[in-house]
Amino acid sequence: MNRLEKDKPTIQILVSHSIGEGQIMELLYGMEEEEVPFTVQRLKEDTAIQLGYQAACSSRLGVGIGVGSDYSVILHYEKLLKEEPLFQMNILDHSLSLRALGANAARLVKGMPFKELDIKEPPIQNDRLPEKQESITKNRIASIIRRVLSEAE
Repeated sequence: MNRLEKDKPTIQILVSHSIGEGQIMELLYGMEEEEVPFTVQRLKEDTAIQLGYQAACSSRLGVGIGVGSDYSVILHYEKLLKEEPLFQMNILDHSLSLRALGANAARLVKGMPFKELDIKEPPIQNDRLPEKQESITKNRIASIIRRVLSEAE
């Protein structure tokens, strides 16, 4: 690695040597989609919290990701305490989106709102349900709460 590559502002990703490359590809795709550069290094250290904090502190952008041997993934920011990462998830938890976590690392750099990590389940297709179901909006929920609170007084 030449000096220019070393000084390039990137999100640092430190990965335990026991994690396969294919297991973190979705994470990398999330950052790539947000067009923020990243670098990946493999280390013998195996705790995600240590790797994530070390990655954030060594990144010129102040953002780092650690992937531990226990399949934990930590998104860390250099201004946070080591024990208080921004996001934590497990690669094996398929109800969470590893791609969204990668995008959130990039969005932290860009100062944009974060994506939801939860994967939304598609609606259940059932012939007995009406074709058009009313979706509840935030305004509708707020009006219901106001009504309940006014009746409670």
